[in-house]
Amino acid sequence: MKQGFWVLGLFGIIGVAATVGSIFVFVNQKQFVAEALRAPGVVIDLIEQRDDDGSTYAPEVAYTTAAGENITFISGTSANPAAFSRNEQVEVLYRAEEPEQAKINAFSTLYTFPLIMGGMGMIFALVGIIPGSIMLRRKKQIEYLKQFGMRISSTVTQIEYRKNYKVNNQSPYRIWAEGTDPRSGSVTTFKSDNIWFNPEQYIHTGDIVDVLVHPQKIHLHYMETPFLDQTNIPQHNTLGVFKKNSDTSRSPFS
Repeated sequence: MKQGFWVLGLFGIIGVAATVGSIFVFVNQKQFVAEALRAPGVVIDLIEQRDDDGSTYAPEVAYTTAAGENITFISGTSANPAAFSRNEQVEVLYRAEEPEQAKINAFSTLYTFPLIMGGMGMIFALVGIIPGSIMLRRKKQIEYLKQFGMRISSTVTQIEYRKNYKVNNQSPYRIWAEGTDPRSGSVTTFKSDNIWFNPEQYIHTGDIVDVLVHPQKIHLHYMETPFLDQTNIPQHNTLGVFKKNSDTSRSPFS
């Protein structure tokens, strides 16, 4: 789980950094638009730019500054199909002190990059923050249950293979058990956390397991699976990567 926290934390940091960076770029663009001088321009050529994904086309624009200087620049944004046509009239934004750093006054050329960067940043942030928060919350629940939970001896009724749930193309197992709640006398069904290998060689239907139950909320429980502490039992770091447990003193949930 610790390795999972590190990976998810890295995703979250990258995502937040990209999102903040996109906001910074967006604000700078808005400030540039507000302060820039304007001039009519014309697309004189479409410059092909090649990479591994194919070709895109960036407009080359000519315009004349208010000081009478003739300037030609290539837009920093390219697309396929081309977003502009040869001889197309455009409005140019520029600073008097940097006329070569001009930009076409169009949404696609001004805001495409920060929007894509921000969108990807939010995806990375969500991938890191949401699962990480769930893992951290569950870790705290287990710590609480180990300290304050009511222990109920339960009988294993099923070992489920969750084939419809996948992480990195791997599906987990889950142990189901039934035990009697001593407070109410009712039979209650419990389930284990996900187990990322087949546990049937270590536990079977009819075996007895201990379940730690929240004193007030019986739906909050933790099924003890001591066989996970055995040496060389493959474990899972929450992101679908198996590893061997060489430290028998460490709980797989810590």
